[in-house]
Parts: sequence; C-alpha cells; structure tokens
Amino acid sequence: MSQSGKGLDWADQWDPNYDDAKHNELEKKNSSKTTNKEKMDKAKAAASVGMQKTKVVATVGMEKTKVAATVGAQKLKAGTTASFKWIKEKVQKKPQ
Repeated sequence: MSQSGKGLDWADQWDPNYDDAKHNELEKKNSSKTTNKEKMDKAKAAASVGMQKTKVVATVGMEKTKVAATVGAQKLKAGTTASFKWIKEKVQKKPQ
C-alpha cells in the first residue's frame, strides 16, 4: 500500500503475486465506520461543551453588568448628595 494510504503503490500494482483479497481485508480493518448513535453522541458532547462556554460567557457578562450598575449607582448617589448640599447652602444663606 502507498504511504499516503490512498491505494496501491507502484510495486504492488505490478507485482504478479499481489493478493488483492488481503489488501481489501486490511482496508476494512483500517477503516472505521461511525454509527448514527456515535455521531449523535459526538454532536451532543459538542453541544454540551458549547452550552458550558455560553454559560461562562453569560456569567462573565452578568458580572460586568452588575459592576457597571453598582458604579453608576454610586456616581448617581454622590451627584445627588452634592446637588442637595449645594441647594441647601443657597437656600440657607442669610442676606447681609
């Protein structure tokens, strides 16, 4: 058999004692057929891995969103507090 595994090499083609039945038998042993069940199992495994990756990405995205919302709320609170203090100072100033 040729080194690429795709057929007979030159010596095998021209060998008068070459046994084609042995060659076919070897090919059957070397070729592996996957059943529908095996294909389905592989597809399920791949989908499961894909779902795990999606969950991880979603969790990371959720954490980023939570942090952004917390920072935004803190900024809003600080701005509101500063605004009330400014208004309070303006209202409580006594005219001189």
